[in-house]
Parts: sequence; C-alpha cells; structure tokens
Amino acid sequence: MSSRGSPPSKQARAGEEQERQAAAASTPTASSSSGAGAGTAGESPEERSRRIAARRPSDEARRPLGHGTISASDDIIVVDEPAATSSGRPGEAGGSGQRGRGGYHAEARPREPRREIVTCPENVVSTCVQDQSKFRMVDVMANFIRVEPMKERHIWQYRVEFEPNVESRPARRLLFKEGTENVFSKRPGFDGMHDVYCSQKLAEKVTTMNVEHPLEKGLNIEMKIICVREVDWTSFEMMRCYNMHMKKFLHLLEFYQITATGSWVHSDLATPIGDGKMLSMIRGYRTATNTYDGNKILVNLESVHKLMQRRNVFQIMASIREQKPANLREALKSELIGKLVITNYNKRIYRIEDIRFDLKPTDTFTDKRDSREISYLEYFKTRHNEVILEVTQPMLQVVPNNKRGRNERGNEDQTREILLVPELCNITGLTEQQRNDNRLKMDLIRSSQVAPADRVSQLRAFLGKFHANVEICNLLKEWGYSYDNDPVKMKTHVLPVTKIGFKPDKAAFNPVNPNTADFNVNDLARIPQLDNLVVITTRIDLANKQTIMGNLKRGFDKVRLRPVNVKQIDIKEGDAPSHYIGALRSLPQETTACVVVMHNQNKERYDSIKKIATVERGLITQVVTAKLMLDPKKITGACVKIAIQIAAKIGGEPWWADIPLKRSMICGYDTFRDTAKRGLNYGAFLASMNDQYSRWYSKADAHDQADQISIQLADAYTDSLKKYKELNGNYPDRVFIYRDGAGEGQLATIYDTELVKLREAVKKVDENIRMTMIIVNKRTGARFYMRNNNTFTNPPPGTAIDRTVTRQGRFDFYLISQSTRNGTVAPTYYNIIHDESNMAPELHQMLAFKLSLMYYNWSGTVRVPAPCQYAHKLAALCGEHLHSQPNASLNDRLHFL
Repeated sequence: MSSRGSPPSKQARAGEEQERQAAAASTPTASSSSGAGAGTAGESPEERSRRIAARRPSDEARRPLGHGTISASDDIIVVDEPAATSSGRPGEAGGSGQRGRGGYHAEARPREPRREIVTCPENVVSTCVQDQSKFRMVDVMANFIRVEPMKERHIWQYRVEFEPNVESRPARRLLFKEGTENVFSKRPGFDGMHDVYCSQKLAEKVTTMNVEHPLEKGLNIEMKIICVREVDWTSFEMMRCYNMHMKKFLHLLEFYQITATGSWVHSDLATPIGDGKMLSMIRGYRTATNTYDGNKILVNLESVHKLMQRRNVFQIMASIREQKPANLREALKSELIGKLVITNYNKRIYRIEDIRFDLKPTDTFTDKRDSREISYLEYFKTRHNEVILEVTQPMLQVVPNNKRGRNERGNEDQTREILLVPELCNITGLTEQQRNDNRLKMDLIRSSQVAPADRVSQLRAFLGKFHANVEICNLLKEWGYSYDNDPVKMKTHVLPVTKIGFKPDKAAFNPVNPNTADFNVNDLARIPQLDNLVVITTRIDLANKQTIMGNLKRGFDKVRLRPVNVKQIDIKEGDAPSHYIGALRSLPQETTACVVVMHNQNKERYDSIKKIATVERGLITQVVTAKLMLDPKKITGACVKIAIQIAAKIGGEPWWADIPLKRSMICGYDTFRDTAKRGLNYGAFLASMNDQYSRWYSKADAHDQADQISIQLADAYTDSLKKYKELNGNYPDRVFIYRDGAGEGQLATIYDTELVKLREAVKKVDENIRMTMIIVNKRTGARFYMRNNNTFTNPPPGTAIDRTVTRQGRFDFYLISQSTRNGTVAPTYYNIIHDESNMAPELHQMLAFKLSLMYYNWSGTVRVPAPCQYAHKLAALCGEHLHSQPNASLNDRLHFL
C-alpha cells in the first residue's frame, strides 16, 4: 500500500484555528430556559446534577462521561479522538466535535472538563418506580460489567504540544513513544493528538524534549508535556481512559477493530454460513464505559458480528472471469467497486474506488520512509511478511472507510492513491449473487439470532479469558482499577398487560397475550364508510382476477368492511409504470380507495404508483402483489390485514387500547434521508386527534440542514394543536412528544434547540398546555436476560428497567415491548427530557407500552410507541419512494400504512 502525507491547505488550517478558538472560548453551562426543564438561577451544572441525583436511590453527584476508540502500540496505550457524533447508543457518550485536527497550536490551554447535559426535568420527584411490589418482579442479567476503581489512587492529565506542529497521528504517536521513553515510569495513555493520562505525576509542571521526526530525517520537533490537572475516577476524562484501556485489552486478546464506531471481532469467533466455503460470520463486541445509576461505572459489552468472504478478492475475480469472460473488466468493476475490503495483514478496512488494470504487484513506487523505489511485491514481503503469489493481478484503488481515516491523509495526500493487492484482502459483506440467494439469507438470519442463554455463555467465556490474561491483569493493577467477574444482575418489574377493545364498552375489552403481546382481529372498533373501491389488475393476471377479487371480499367480510361500490379495472397494455400512471389518472374524483395489484415486486412501478396517487391525486392506495393474493398458505391472513390497512387509511379505527389518559395529544416525530437527493432529509410529525388515540393528523417536511428541523417541528406542532381544537372544540390539556430518529450525539441539539422552539410554539397557542418530551432510541447496546431456573430466556413484554443501568442525570428507562421466538429481544431506550405531566415513572412506562399496541399494521406490539412508528413510515415513504411531500388533503389519513 502506498500513501503520502502532506500539510493541510490554508483553508483547512483556518478552519482548524476557528474550531480551536471556539472550543477554548466556550464554557459549558446549564440551560437558561425557564420552566420544568431548566435549572434554578445561579445554579452550576454540578449543583444541578447533585440535586437531580437524589431522585434515584443511593445516587450521588453525577459527572460527565465519554469514550473514544483506540489502537495499541507495544509500549504505550494510544487512543483516537472520539468522532464528532456518537453511534447513537444509550450507554455511550458522543464525541466532542470541539477540536480541529491540529488542536491548539499556540500556548497550552487546558480544556475545561466537559460536562454531560443533565436532561432530567427539574420538577421530577423520582426517576424510577418507588414501589415495585405492585408489579410482577423478575431477575435479569444485563450485558454490563461493573468497574471498581481502587481507593487512594490518582490519575493525572497532561497536554502534549509539538513545535512545529505535526499533523499526522501516527507520527505524533511515534514522537511521543520515543520522547517519553525515559520520562514516565508508569505506562501513559496517549490519545494521538494532545491528551495524556497517567497514574504518575511528573516532578515538573512542563517537561520539554527534542525528538527527531520519524518520517523526515533531520527535522527536530520540540515536544512539551504540560501537567494540566488531577482527574476524578468518574470524570469525562476517566471515561475516555476506561474506553481507551478496554480497546487495548481487546487488542491483547487478539480482537481487531473493523468499524469506526468501535466494533471489535475475533477470527476464532467465526461461524460458517451456508456450506462454509464462501462466507463466515465473525463475532465480537462493541464497548462503551459511562457513569450510571448511583454514580457507578459500568462498561457495556454489545455483541456485534461482521460478514466476511472466505475467498480473497483475487479468487473472487477469478470466479467472475469464469462466469463472464466476454466483458471481464466491466464485470469486475460492476461487482467490486463500492465494496468494503479488509486487509489480512493489518485488519484495516477500505472501500474500493477503482480497479487499476494498468498496475500490478511488480510495479514500483517511492517508499516515503526511506525515499527509495520499491515494488509492491517487495514492500509487502519486507513490511508485512506477505508473499504475493500472482504477480500479474491488477491493483485495487481504495480509500479509508471512515471520515477520520480520510481526513488524516491530509489535503494534498487525498489526490494520491492508496493501492491494495487483491490477493491480500477479503471482501466484507455479501456479493450480488449471495444477496439473491434466499437459502443463504435464511441461514444468515438463523446464525445472527443468538438465544439469551448462548449470549450469557459467550459473555462469561469472554470475561474468563479477560481475567486470565496476565498482561491485562498487570495493566489493571498498574492503573488501579478492576472489572467484576460476572455481568450486572438486578431485579426489575413487568408492567401489566394492556386490554384491547373493538367496542366502546370497556367491559368488553380483553387483555392481549401476556407472553407474546399479540391478539386476533375479527372486527373493527369503528368501521369507516367505503363508498367507491377500485381494484386495478394487469393483463398478466387476467386469468386470476376473479380469484383475487374473491379473496379480497373474504378479507373485507371478516372485519365487516363492506364497500358500497366496487369497480375492477384491467390494464390491458402491460405492466409498465406508465400504464399504472394512466389508469390512476383516469379514476374519478369520488374514488374512496384503490387497490393496485402488481404482478410482482418492482420498486420503479411502486414508486410511480405512489407518486401519482399520494402527491398528485391525494388518493388512498393499497399496493399488493398477485403472488401474495394467490398464495393459499398466506391469503387468509393477508387479506384480513389488507382490509384492516384500508380501513385505517380511509379514517376507520381498527382497535382501541385501554389508555385512561384523556384530553391529551400524543405525538411522534422521525426523520429519513432522501435516497435520491443527496443531503435532503424528510421529517414526519404525527399527532393524535381523539381520546382513543386512534385518529391521527400528519405532516411531512423536507430539510437540507439540521437547524431546519426545530422550525419545521414547531410549525407541525402548532398546526396539530389547531387541528385538535378544530375537531374537539378545545386544546388538549397535555401533550406528549416522542422524538425518534436521534442518536446520543444529537441530544444537546434537541435539548437546547428543538425543546426551546416547541415550548415557544405552545406558549403562542395556549400557555396552559402542559408538554412532555421524550427521546426514543431503538439503537441501544443494552440487552437483558431473564433468569429462568438454571438458564436464561428473554424477559416478557412489558419488562421495564429504570435503575442500575440507567444514566446519571436523566429521567430514563428501558422498555421491552415485544417478544421473539428466535434470538434475543432488543429493548428501547426512553429519555424524558422535559415533563410537565406530573405523572409517576410507572405511568410513563405504561403509556409507552400501551402505545406500542396502537400501530395498525400489526396486531401486537412494536418496538416504539405507535406515533413514532407512523412517523417513521411517513418519513420513509417520502424519502425512499415519493421524493416529495404528500398531498395536503391526506394529512388527516394514515395513507402511508
């Protein structure tokens, strides 16, 4: 591989200096907004944190947290700077995004310790259920490990300055390693940029040394090590250290990092897929250390896996040559460009940008280490001890598969090539042929679904190897802390099952299945008027149209949805998108709904149908395939679901949940990227319009900048309040907004911007409306396993976890709303950042659980409250199929189901 570093451009240096000055000038403060979510006047972040901490049993003052990703050397521990945004998983802090690549170039300016935003509303009395005895209790184990710091130990933070400045992280690491060989007697931890942590305090405030640049002979670099402060065991800086050390420990256990988000896998943890000759699933962990309930330090060990081709890229090239010899070069480019590859000598991941047929391993390049010409053949033999067998194979032109890796190359260097030898790397993920192999897909699903008992066994096996490693034990002893031998265990409660009804009489409501949280639908709670139904079929299915119509009627009859007039239209020209467009445009204005029967699945046809119907006509459509309508094994259930969806789309109410909350509006918001227009996103807002939470008002907007979200969200909120008053004669007393589609790194923006805009919007409408805002996150690394005699199973639906592994300074909880027969069920994380409802924690938990039953595409629970799922469906429809906003006439219909 060849690549060369270079100094950044003037524009890049100017941008870094601006970032540096902004970071140095900013001092984190508590939110200045008034009301339940704001701190008291003159209150410091630490004071507010201590006050809020008292709301959980045994909580103490809460400190900030964070993590990074690391690489390791032989003599020092080095940590990469955290990314600008987090992976979006609760239990993991986001990156700072505060410093440019050069950091502070002038005199040493110690950073203020970064403080996590305390989002727990001020008026909350308790953040967890106080009396759990009224619920069913279960014993669960979580995939968290407790970290125990030793007493009477000290950790010091240092800052490293290079003069002249050194841009390259690898060069900084080499300089630091050589320059500090006789400075620290204890092993330091270096982040590769400016920060160093060590259990040893140097005698001098500033230690200066001169070191020769490792890549530029004769260039001396002055390196200063400046003592900044002593850091607390639960501070943000120490969270970075814990995460840094864990990456080092994983390295010692022979795991290797495969993603920029910190996933580490081990070659021995490979499961063959299919016949085992082509594909493997390699398992590992993603880790994150933070402070949790009671000011305890826990590390989350999330199981991850990566698909890896067993054949190297050259072998795949040979296979393509056998299949498509006529147009080989185009076939190779079509199959390989854009794929990710991992090098088998240093386990780094790159993305293929081109195949260089004009280059081969015997060609030469200039080695930047000694400025001599060397062939790729010799380079890989001397540098990596890799012998290349096929000397005529073309080279792969690649780029690093993460933003940090690309940026570290420097601006000039980005015009230079990184070249790999196909024989020395393997493709990650699936080939196009494998993507179309349904049998392989089923095997993949089975292999990825790991049961709770197996997950616990794997976790304990990992911990056994972890504690048996002598070097890890020595490092832990040197640093002064330890990890528990077994995952965290706790008792938690299970919420009661919700009742579902199809009649107004609450006495007729029946509880859902407590083990699966699902139910049968044989009726509709409110049957809509379906005056004019049109069914469109194509000439391909003319012979089966009577069967299709009969199956549809049986599904409609099952739920007592009876169309007044039914018209069937044949498209005799064919099934091209233009033919569907013509048929839809010819429908009369009084058409209530249209069922479009496509012969098979086809995105182009589907998109055309939805664009004409949803954007141009404002027409309710239900698109199905003839294959489904003619499948004897699936048709009965499928036609009932089609009838339910059509009923919900035209204003019906399939079922009601037993939600005692009245005169309240419940909202959901989610976002989705436009798949056709780069940089464009759609946000969708849903709001309930009745006391049964079965009628909804929706609004979708496009935005190309993140700061537009808060404005559009506030506008949609205002429109929904006005619509609620129009339908009910008054504004709601309370509003609950479930904000989905946000990662951990977006928390500050939501808290400081979106929440403020929403509160301003509601005050303009009616100051008496009480608002609650909850952030919903499905991408959590937490998993919970219920102890069942001598084994572990999935906790039942309704299991809520609101202590031990919940975050410091937050009103939060995990909720398991679904069940699964295969694999391990995933919880959803709820973070209540503003609350004027005066509801106890258990009521918030029960409301979220009940709302997960109100999604009319599934007769059971979904992972998130129904308004979030509806918002996701609407945003996805806009971003993936319409590439536009729906017709405004559909805003009061669930047309997107």
